Amino acid sequence: MRLKGYDVAVVGGGASGMICALTLARAGFSVTLLEKNDRLGKKIAVSGNGQGNLTNVHVCTSYYHGAVRLVERALSRYGYSACVEFYESVGCLLAEGKEGRVYPTSFQANSVVDNLRHALQSIGVDVKTATTVQSVQQGKREWKISTSHGELSAKAVVMAFGGAASPSLGTDGSAFELAKKLGHTVVPLRPSLVQLQTDRTFLKGLKGVKADVEVCVEQKGNIVARARGDVLFTDYGVSGNAVFTVSGYALDGKSTLVLRFLPSVTQDKLIAVLQNKVKSNPNLPAEELFSGILPKQIGKSILREVGVRFDAPCSSLYANCNVLAGTAQGVRLAVTGSTGLMNAQVTKGGIPETELTDNLESKLHRGLYFTGEAVDVDGDCGGYNLHWAFASAQVVAEDILRIADSL
Repeated sequence: MRLKGYDVAVVGGGASGMICALTLARAGFSVTLLEKNDRLGKKIAVSGNGQGNLTNVHVCTSYYHGAVRLVERALSRYGYSACVEFYESVGCLLAEGKEGRVYPTSFQANSVVDNLRHALQSIGVDVKTATTVQSVQQGKREWKISTSHGELSAKAVVMAFGGAASPSLGTDGSAFELAKKLGHTVVPLRPSLVQLQTDRTFLKGLKGVKADVEVCVEQKGNIVARARGDVLFTDYGVSGNAVFTVSGYALDGKSTLVLRFLPSVTQDKLIAVLQNKVKSNPNLPAEELFSGILPKQIGKSILREVGVRFDAPCSSLYANCNVLAGTAQGVRLAVTGSTGLMNAQVTKGGIPETELTDNLESKLHRGLYFTGEAVDVDGDCGGYNLHWAFASAQVVAEDILRIADSL
């Protein structure tokens, strides 16, 4: 029995898979899109807190980690303007929000999924949902793909199966076994853009408090990652955009978070303000020292860290202002873990750049490509990961078009 044949089979119906399939179909290729979930784009639908943070006006390689050489090449061809143009082509208008984040003007991520799904249907992509790919084998002239609903063949295969983050949305990392069986290695998968668990001593009374903080990850006395932004204190540790950005570098039991409150204020300035407040209000209780400077709960945690009683008069604190200012700009929290891949927004790790060409084709197999989160690339919080999904999908589609006659 002859297998049903396609020009290209795309494994994975997330952002990268849908974009790649649509781009190839628009060029006249017969394409099948294989998705194990019962519907496409489940992770897009929750991006940007459900608003659909698709890209960022500041997109560049400095916001990415892992296979940065591949990112640099992809962004040089498919940057911000190309991303906007693509989404407009499927009926979405985009608008800039805070920190350069870009959303559909509907501010509904589901509307992006709907537009992509309708475009795929209109162009004739054979979408197969609730379909698990069980094996991928290279034949003499075509690839043979076995699925939970039968077998098919294709001249090229695009692995857009995602990473291991947020398994409840269908990306549990199991699809990497397909790559391993084809001889590829996988950079160990770890959570990134995830909440961190830390020592709780400083956290007493801070649950639910948010502040603008510079967060550094320190390992063996060296700073390996740094970010500034919101930090939300929890009963288990810390969350927020700044924490998400550095989380991929915070190794359990081997890292320390250094929190700098008031990152726009020099330590000398803070010391001077505290000393003036002490001299001007000698009878003020110590717990009011940081009032108007930091949230009161954070101020009390700093006093506790230094060993100052809350009811002590400010007149007794003048000599401690240096220490108090230094503590406010250098709180240290030992990292004890994270909330894991189940709560992570993205995966750190994947297919290494050493096994891929600049066009994201496998160096081991002609006509086999990897895209999106399957590649060892992870971006910061703010639309960068969905932009990589777009750019890598376009790079792959472009290369398949280039070599079509030889497949």
